Amino acid sequence: MTSNNQGTLTRDLFAADEASYFDDVEQFMELQRAAVEALAKAYEANNAWVELTENYGIAAWSYREAEDGEDSGVIINLSPSGRVEIREGLVSRDLDRNTAAALSEHPVAPKKPKPAYSAPLCRMIAWHKSAAVSELLLADARKAREVSVTAKLAEFTPHESVVKLSEQDEPGMSCDVLAMQARLCAEWLGFAIDEDDDVWRQFPPPYSDARDLYEAVRALSDHQLAQVDILLSALSFGQVFCDRLDTQDSLFNRVARDLNADMRNHWKPDRAFFEKRTREQLLDIALECGCADLYGIGALRTYKKGELVGTLLRHFNLAFSADEPTEAQRKAKDWLTDAMLFPAVDPQAVPDEPEDEAIAA
Repeated sequence: MTSNNQGTLTRDLFAADEASYFDDVEQFMELQRAAVEALAKAYEANNAWVELTENYGIAAWSYREAEDGEDSGVIINLSPSGRVEIREGLVSRDLDRNTAAALSEHPVAPKKPKPAYSAPLCRMIAWHKSAAVSELLLADARKAREVSVTAKLAEFTPHESVVKLSEQDEPGMSCDVLAMQARLCAEWLGFAIDEDDDVWRQFPPPYSDARDLYEAVRALSDHQLAQVDILLSALSFGQVFCDRLDTQDSLFNRVARDLNADMRNHWKPDRAFFEKRTREQLLDIALECGCADLYGIGALRTYKKGELVGTLLRHFNLAFSADEPTEAQRKAKDWLTDAMLFPAVDPQAVPDEPEDEAIAA
């Protein structure tokens, strides 16, 4: 590659092998670059691409040998010493981010140019810009709500109740209402929802880009935006620890009481509930709900658990469907397990000592 260079040479007479060096290094490198550029033009005629680099060596890990019929290219590297290296028939590899970052530290890897803005300065610029946009949002309630709803959609995870109940044979009235509202909001937002599949696996669409969500939210009317916002808040709220009764004055119970929540309006005993009760507990329910008034507690005591479950189910179903319920059916409609209160009542809980007795002790 140096045959066309016209610079003067110095020979090392004491070297083991005959060695020559160019006296003007800068001139030598300029001549080498010109020769490399000419070589690159020659390669361009028969290759898909030609890349020129000036590193200590070719980053071989970034390329692979092309397969038969695959478009390939050529790498021509001019090292700082003036040595020219050529690799033909190469295809660029797609490296994952971690591998690329690790290889970037290799001594022969190309050096990254110094950024125009340092990381600390970038942070300061981002802080000021973010604060400015936040200030503008204070004066635009509609846009602020759009941003809020977009953020909720991007990070949305429904409370476990709606997901788990939707998998049951009888999800319940409340779960059905929530699913209907979710499908309506999905339609407003332009989300494709399969009617035959569980809505909670599709709302919002998985791996949605925040920008796409924002554009969908922007297109909503004020009423639709408010309804989507309410739905997302409602679906995210629920009892925190679902594997035990919430018998405390929790936020969940406070909100439920403020809403005058009465589970009689949202739930009726179903097979899943009865089957998780013991036989003795089912007999107690039969006494409380009026079922024993019809069948007699003596007769019910002879029933197996499965028969008790079926009898109680028929009693409650008839009671809830009756236009003019009987006295026994009214007992069924009014019956509610204490666990469904806000807060729940645990029958096995140890009652607190009266305050005056505790002080005396």
